[in-house]
Amino acid sequence: MKGKYKNTLSELPPLIFTGITLLAILWLTLSPRPFGSMETPFFPGADKIVHGLMFGFFTAMMALDKRRKNHFRPLPFYTLIIFALLSSLLGVAIEYLQEALHTGRAFEYADMVADTIGAFAFAIGLYIFQSKHQEK
Repeated sequence: MKGKYKNTLSELPPLIFTGITLLAILWLTLSPRPFGSMETPFFPGADKIVHGLMFGFFTAMMALDKRRKNHFRPLPFYTLIIFALLSSLLGVAIEYLQEALHTGRAFEYADMVADTIGAFAFAIGLYIFQSKHQEK
């Protein structure tokens, strides 16, 4: 990563990307109608892709915040797996919260599976990417 971008990212508050992403996920998954009355015309199963992308992105933002803290050194594989696990656990907790809060959102095991697949796919992808693009 170029020095100018590293400096800019390093000056931001710790956990800023993780926090913003977490708030967005909570709003999108726990509010009864996050887009108001607007219908989102998706193809069948598209919500599972969205779940995977959301929780994969959350994993990536935890990794970005950790890398910023560690002066952008590559993260060990186990750290990325821990982030994926945390992201997956958040997905599970959200499904149970949807059930408990009676907001009209449905509890679905398939959403938990999609969250987990997305989180771990991003973690593995990040590991491969950083391994191939380490600064010499």
